[in-house]
Amino acid sequence: MHEFSLAKEIESIVALTLAEKPARLIQVNLVVGGLSGVLPEALLSALELISAEGPLKGAKFSIREDKATFKCKSCGVLTTPQPPFFCCEQCGSWDGELGGGSELNIESLEVEQ
Repeated sequence: MHEFSLAKEIESIVALTLAEKPARLIQVNLVVGGLSGVLPEALLSALELISAEGPLKGAKFSIREDKATFKCKSCGVLTTPQPPFFCCEQCGSWDGELGGGSELNIESLEVEQ
């Protein structure tokens, strides 16, 4: 379960951020791409487990999932394909450009001064 190591890295980044500008952490807002290989539920569980103490203590977590897009070069339609099939939902072409959905980002931190 690599989500636990990702949760620990998120904890480290939050700790560094709060060290620069001390405040009480209220919520961590994350973006997880559908192609990132990260299971949002597992990441949330790992974050809740490690938030019992340390810089994440008492914080809430919000995860927004970002879907991949497929821009068809044949018909020009932009769709959100369902893995593992990355083809145009309009015309069935496999000739296209895959975009987005691979990120794992801390979108924002909500703090109380």
